[in-house]
Amino acid sequence: MPALHPPANLVRELRAFDPALRLRWSDGQARWRLERKVTRGAQWPASTIETAAGYEDRIAARDGYVLVDLIAPELLNGRLVPVLKRADIWSRGGARAVADEMDQLDVDHRQMMKRMMSDKFEVAARERFRYMNRVRTVSEKHAHTAPVGGMSLNAGV
Repeated sequence: MPALHPPANLVRELRAFDPALRLRWSDGQARWRLERKVTRGAQWPASTIETAAGYEDRIAARDGYVLVDLIAPELLNGRLVPVLKRADIWSRGGARAVADEMDQLDVDHRQMMKRMMSDKFEVAARERFRYMNRVRTVSEKHAHTAPVGGMSLNAGV
C-alpha cells in the first residue's frame, strides 16, 4: 500500500500550477484522486448509490471538490504536472483558441488529403497515358500469344 501522503515535491508543483488542486488517496478505489476545488457554479450532487466511487465523491463534495482524474500509484511521478499543463485549455489561450486550433488542424488535414489524392490520380493518369501511347510489338515467334484484336488497351475497338 502506498503512503497516504503524496510526495511533497509533487504537491508543491501542483500548487504552483493550480492552487485549487489536491491529491487524496482512496482506499476503496486504490487510486490517488486528483480533485479541484469548485470556485463557481453549483456542484453536481454526488451519487447516493453505495459504491467506493460514490463514497469518495461524497467526501469530495462535502469538502467542496470535484474529481479531475484517478491516478494509479505507479503513475504518481514527475510527469503528472507536465501532462496537466498540456491538457489545460486556459494555458493554451482558452476554449475559443483551442477550438480554433482544432478547426485549423481539420482544414490542414483536409488539404493534405486532397493533395495526396491529387498526386495519386496524377501518377495513375501519367502511367495510363504512357501505357496507351507505347508501341507494343510481339515477335513473329510469339505472335500466337498476342491478344485477339491486337495489343491495344481498347482490344481492337
